[in-house]
Formats: sequence, structure tokens, C-alpha cells
Amino acid sequence: MRRGAQGARSLTVRIRLVDSVKAPITAAEVTLMQGLTRVVLRTSTDELGRATIVTRRDPTRHEDYNIIVRKLGYLRADRLVPANAVSATFGIALLR
Repeated sequence: MRRGAQGARSLTVRIRLVDSVKAPITAAEVTLMQGLTRVVLRTSTDELGRATIVTRRDPTRHEDYNIIVRKLGYLRADRLVPANAVSATFGIALLR
């Protein structure tokens, strides 16, 4: 996780999603939230289990970000991204 200057204007989050045998999980929902209630962006993983989120920061908000990953048939996973991070990369294994 890279932390940057306080005035960074964007956040980039990269995710690689696999199952318990390391096979990519496609079409999983990936949600970036700020704080507990603000949904910033939603996307899905591709055929390689990858998703990239790039978003502009709201300079009036200072809460940490939360990545939530869901796929039917698997347990939900989430990861915390500090408010001052410039980028973050996660390898996530979902369990059934």
C-alpha cells in the first residue's frame, strides 16, 4: 500500500480474486466504500479474477476506504484502505 501526500487527488486499487485452489473468480462484485455508508464505485472482476478501481478523492471527506468483495456461493471479504493511501493492491482468496 502506497501512502502519498495529503493532497493526492486519486486512489487506485487493484484486486486479484481467487478461490481456495487459486483459480480466478470471475464476475464477482467489488465495491469501494468510504466510511460506512458512501458507495464510491462498483465494478466486477474479469476472466482473470482482476479488478482495478481508479477514483477521484472527495477533499471534504477523510474517512478510510473499504473494499468489499462478494460472489454468490462464497463468503464475503473486505479490506481496509487508509484515507491517505494513493494506491493499494490486494490478493484475496474467497472461501465457500
